[in-house]
Amino acid sequence: MFDLFDGLPVHALVVHAVVVLAPLTALLAVIYAVAPARRLGLRWPLALLAVATGVTGFVAGESGEKLEHRLGGGNPTLHEHTEAGDLLKVACAIFMVLVLLAIFVLLRADRKAPARSPLAIVTAVVLVLASVGVCYQTVVTGHTGARAVWGDQITP
Repeated sequence: MFDLFDGLPVHALVVHAVVVLAPLTALLAVIYAVAPARRLGLRWPLALLAVATGVTGFVAGESGEKLEHRLGGGNPTLHEHTEAGDLLKVACAIFMVLVLLAIFVLLRADRKAPARSPLAIVTAVVLVLASVGVCYQTVVTGHTGARAVWGDQITP
C-alpha cells in the first residue's frame, strides 16, 4: 500500500505534503496559541491541518521505509534520512494530538476564565514549543533527504 502508486514511489508523491503542511500547521498553531481573539475562527482549519499533518507524516514515514527497502540499505546518508523520518513521523503524530488537545483546552479556558489562566498559559507555551519542534524535525528530515537524493549528483 505504501510502496508504489502507478509505478512511482509513494514517498516521492507524499513527502512534499508533509514539508508544506507541518510548518503551515505550526504557524497556525502559534497564532492560535498567542492570539485568543482568533481562536474561534481558527479552530476548524487548525484541526483539519493538524490531522492532515499527522496522516501525511505517517504515510511519508511508512512509504519512506518501503522505498529504503526497495533501494537497499547500503547508503549511510539514506539511513540517516530514514532515522530522521522515523522521528518526524512520531513528531507529526504527537503534534497532531497536542494541537487537538490545545484547541479543546484553550477554547474551554477562554469560555470559563480569562485567557491568562495558568492552564491557558501552559497550554499555549506547550503548543508553541511543539510547533517549533515539528518545524525543526521537518527541516532536519528534509535536509537529510535532499542530501541522500542529490548529494552525489551535484559537485560544488
